[in-house]
Amino acid sequence: MSKAKKRTRVERSPVEAEEGIELPAPEQEKAPEVASAEATSSQKSALAEASEDASAEPVMKDRRRFLAAMGGLGLAWCAGAMYPVYKFLAPKAAEPLFDEEGKAVVEKITPADVAQPGMGKNGGYGSRGVIVYRDASGNLRAFDSKCTHAGCNVAFKTTEFYCACHGGVYDLNGKNVSGPPPEPLPELRAFERDGILYVSPMGEEGRS
Repeated sequence: MSKAKKRTRVERSPVEAEEGIELPAPEQEKAPEVASAEATSSQKSALAEASEDASAEPVMKDRRRFLAAMGGLGLAWCAGAMYPVYKFLAPKAAEPLFDEEGKAVVEKITPADVAQPGMGKNGGYGSRGVIVYRDASGNLRAFDSKCTHAGCNVAFKTTEFYCACHGGVYDLNGKNVSGPPPEPLPELRAFERDGILYVSPMGEEGRS
């Protein structure tokens, strides 16, 4: 048997009746079965979206971890690549010329090289050059060999000290006597101990 559809009568006011105004028919109520099906469908959609969000969250976390790890590796690589450049360009702290006793070992010159008056030789101490020679009285003399004009190395030449860069000449007392050098060579104190030559600043005795 077919069920008769129920119709809802819409009451109109006298004014609306006279003016012929048609009121919209009220929406028919949805059957309980349809409403239940729509509710179930909405719940399934919500559960599906929640499930997708839950499954996407671990993937996003893994991706963020991966990107962070790659960023850290990139920074470490850049730091490792730049360190040698920095080390090369960074100004180096000057090493002290003299030890705690105020002396420095003379390199490349032995006591035998300056055993007799008039003998002399170029050598070094610390990071600088030095001239050591024995004067006519038999005393050891030493001078820093950096030219006071342009910083070139001054060489021992038996009767004088000569700078080949610009022709500067110093006498055996280190005094500038010819050419462009403006000042004498700095003198150092030279002495021998246990078969080794040392130099120290003038006025320093080089404590034992």
